[in-house]
Amino acid sequence: MDTDPALPVSISGFGARSMVALLAAGEIECAVVAHPSLLTLADLQAVKDAGRPVLWNLAENDEYFTPEMQDIADGVFGGDTRFERRVWAGTGHGFATRGNAKVDSIRRAKEGAFGASVEWLRRHM
Repeated sequence: MDTDPALPVSISGFGARSMVALLAAGEIECAVVAHPSLLTLADLQAVKDAGRPVLWNLAENDEYFTPEMQDIADGVFGGDTRFERRVWAGTGHGFATRGNAKVDSIRRAKEGAFGASVEWLRRHM
């Protein structure tokens, strides 16, 4: 495509792999990802190499993007201000899309992640 990227993308879970591909291809301007799954070190490096801003809304207890993988991501992004990681306390994988809104802490995290996502996209679009 010969047009300038102008689209933001907000992705969760399994869709994180699609976000990596879109970023690497230069098809999107910025991205928000919530509780990603199936990402590898190579995927994280591709996100960094794309150089587009990405907000990571992460679950505190996530079996698909573990605290160890979050530490690896921190090593890859190394303080680069184009990347922001937010870990939402008391949450598990899927909190931002299918979290139980009847549980106050999960509802607050879901609403907080949504608000952070909107602000991120406004700032980087």
